[in-house]
Amino acid sequence: MAKKAASLFAILVTLTISIVGLIMALHGLHSYDNTKQRLQQQLIWQVQRDLQVMAENISAPMEAYAVNEYQKLVANKLRLSSGLAILVDDLKMGQIMGQSSYRSGYVRTPGGELREFKPNHPEHQALLDASFYSQRQGISDAEGKLIGWISLYASGEELQARLDQLLLERLIDSLALSGLLIIALFLAIRMLLVRPLLDMVRGINDADADGIPRQPVGEDGPMEIQQLAQTINHMLGAIDRSRRELRLEHQALERERERFQLAVEGSHDGTWDWDMRTNRLYKSSRFTQMLGYQPEDLPDTIEAWSSLIHPEDQEQAHQRVKDYLATRGQGVYESTFRMRTQDGQWRWITGRGKAVFAEDGTPLRFVGFNTDVTRQIRQQQELQEQKQLLQYQANHDALTGLANRSLFSERLEQAIARARRGNLKLALLFIDLDHFKEVNDSLGHRTGDKVLSSVSQRLQQSIRAEDTLGRLGGDEFAILMEDITQEQDASIRAEAILEAIARPFRIDEHEFYLGSSIGISIFPDNGLNARDLLKNADAALFKAKNEGRNNFQYYSAEMTTLAFERLQLETALRLAVANEEFVVYYQPQIDMAQNRIVGAEALVRWQHPSMGLVSPARFIPIAESSGLIVDIDRLVMRMAMRQLVDWHRQGLAHGSLALNLSVKHVHRKDFISSVVEALVESYCDPAWLEFEVTETQVMDNPEEAISMLYRLNNLGIRLALDDFGTGHSSLAYLKRMPISKLKIDQSFVRDLPDDAEDAAISKAVIALAQSLNLDLLAEGIENQQQIDFMLQQGCHKAQGYFYARPLPAEEMTAFYTNWPRRAQS
Repeated sequence: MAKKAASLFAILVTLTISIVGLIMALHGLHSYDNTKQRLQQQLIWQVQRDLQVMAENISAPMEAYAVNEYQKLVANKLRLSSGLAILVDDLKMGQIMGQSSYRSGYVRTPGGELREFKPNHPEHQALLDASFYSQRQGISDAEGKLIGWISLYASGEELQARLDQLLLERLIDSLALSGLLIIALFLAIRMLLVRPLLDMVRGINDADADGIPRQPVGEDGPMEIQQLAQTINHMLGAIDRSRRELRLEHQALERERERFQLAVEGSHDGTWDWDMRTNRLYKSSRFTQMLGYQPEDLPDTIEAWSSLIHPEDQEQAHQRVKDYLATRGQGVYESTFRMRTQDGQWRWITGRGKAVFAEDGTPLRFVGFNTDVTRQIRQQQELQEQKQLLQYQANHDALTGLANRSLFSERLEQAIARARRGNLKLALLFIDLDHFKEVNDSLGHRTGDKVLSSVSQRLQQSIRAEDTLGRLGGDEFAILMEDITQEQDASIRAEAILEAIARPFRIDEHEFYLGSSIGISIFPDNGLNARDLLKNADAALFKAKNEGRNNFQYYSAEMTTLAFERLQLETALRLAVANEEFVVYYQPQIDMAQNRIVGAEALVRWQHPSMGLVSPARFIPIAESSGLIVDIDRLVMRMAMRQLVDWHRQGLAHGSLALNLSVKHVHRKDFISSVVEALVESYCDPAWLEFEVTETQVMDNPEEAISMLYRLNNLGIRLALDDFGTGHSSLAYLKRMPISKLKIDQSFVRDLPDDAEDAAISKAVIALAQSLNLDLLAEGIENQQQIDFMLQQGCHKAQGYFYARPLPAEEMTAFYTNWPRRAQS
């Protein structure tokens, strides 16, 4: 007796419950993990957005030292959010407080209350360490300079609560869904297994007169049911399949035909079909319409089609067809050519096609389509023209059309390579216009541009046809002379250039004169590559300017030595700024009539560790050109203010302390704020100070300088105009300046009273100061005769070696202490 098999229904029920349970468990875990990652990412994005907004909002208050204002912003933001803490690191306030940064902010306690953050509070630090996520964002001022940081710490408690709730919801949903799925599968088993068996019985019973079922029985269910159904359906299967295959093939062919017809009618391309046995050519209506013809205008021959091709393109077009046919249909035929339209114009056409060949390789039929690509071709041509224009602009100066620095350097490298191969010499002339800046400042950039264009024309007329002329930037030009036989060839050319530039320029209604300075370097004597030749020509140019301008100089090795020494000094100067190696000397200012101290001038000195005391004449020009003068100015300002406050506390200070300002420092946007910061830091009264600016500095940009002087004056700082008479200031500007003192330059005092010209100038300056009700001080007083002259002319104040050289702070303190006794003697 056969063993009774397990019920198929029971097997399926067991498997269903197991599989559904496993799937729902995996699905729940996967859904929970995805949701957790999404919530975490949302929290991180929120932190990043809040950081960016807070950084922008805090920038202005932080730049204005408004700590309370941005603290309110931080507190309000933390109160309205679920964050753990928001901290701010203020670099500017930190500098004032002598720290790297001033840290402040608020934290949220476990009870939800906001507390002001205390860096040394262990509970506050523990809260930050326990944060789920934190991020820091830099805070920049309006110039993009970093002035602080803002940090936001997010708590993970809210996230964990949401995840716990989510886990519970997912568990409930999974259980409910599993139950529903199991019930649904129970019903499906009944419908899909039990019912097919009953349907198969009914189908077998529904037979025709011959006993053959009228309809195939269902083949769904387990293997036993499928085998039984296949046996029953075997007799009808072959006939039914054949009938269905024929029907499907017919439908497929019909759809293909309709698809091709729609493609042809809807396409912008013109189709053609060349019967190569009869040489007849079928053309679609679009084929002729794209050329402006009617179908009846063109005969159905390949010759008629060929006659429309542009004469210049016919050979290439025919050859493409021959080449393709020679491959016996390998690949796809493609060719682009021009075809004549009905109105006589030419259109660019791209033809593509495929040929059908007989077994012996004879072409039978060639089918394809033509596409009008005129627009694309023209766009490509326009792009090519634009590319060429951009290439030209990238290598040429926009104003003069000359080679720019990039192209000139490239041609110089190429010329060096040719000279090296041929053992030849070449010369590089570096040209700079003298006093061009005055033209720009006085007449405007529009006139300056016209001058540069005129200069470039004169230079082109002064060089050989084979020479290369370039504008390297600003008022700098360069000339490359190849294949020179002797170095004098370059000097001849330089003389011609000096003469050409020296001729008067007439621009609009103005006539003026310019000069030029030229530096010359020779290959291979002064350099073996473009970089060295340019550098050495620039050094020679610098020498030409130092020699009085409007001349040319050849490069020499001594210039490299001087340039190297200057570079070493600049490097040492940068270290000196970082190490604060500068000291302040003070030169007293005396009322010559009353023989009393009326002030002092602060003068910087560099105390180098190995070189000793470095003269300002050596390092001040380097500091000016490198920009280090700003840092030196600020260092001297702070040191002098602290010393002045100390003298006032000792009761030794007399009058005001004069500080010299560099033009680069005055034109800095943060100049006023740096002065205020130094005053606050040193507790210095602005009324004790006097800032000196030179006449030349003011006239570089008079409007801006006058505005800045008024802002200084509004702080309570007095202003003096130094080196008066050595520049080119006008009385109109002088009257507008908020200055209280003129200083007569020592160059006019040195030869008094013997030099009549200096005496006349000094008298004129004194008279001008008296007429403008300005105080006066003479610099460089060294003998009694100069004192007598100044007193006789009405100038009572002076400074110079007659009274004292510049003294370090300790000696100046002694000078203050001993002066009453010295004055009486």
